[in-house]
Amino acid sequence: MDGKPGIPIMLVQCTIKDDFINKIGDIDIKLWSSWLSSDIEPLAALAVPTTVTKDEVWSEITTRGILLDRNRLVESCADTISQKPLENLNYLIKLVSEIAELVH
Repeated sequence: MDGKPGIPIMLVQCTIKDDFINKIGDIDIKLWSSWLSSDIEPLAALAVPTTVTKDEVWSEITTRGILLDRNRLVESCADTISQKPLENLNYLIKLVSEIAELVH
């Protein structure tokens, strides 16, 4: 890091549970911000293992943060990373693992 202020930070809660609507509430922005001493408030996000198809579930989560469904992330990587879905999946697994390590 170059020590300059204004670096965006995203706090991501990853889950494998089917009942994940309230998991984004596990991110306490005020508490975590106090630990980070950031100039700007971090963004909250929830990474879920499946595609969210119900509009009311999507709306419930996105009123509190960003929704990252892993299937859509893999699809979005197809053009920029590799045309091979398995390589995309492995890349995303690595990326999510690295983010999870930063949080713990």
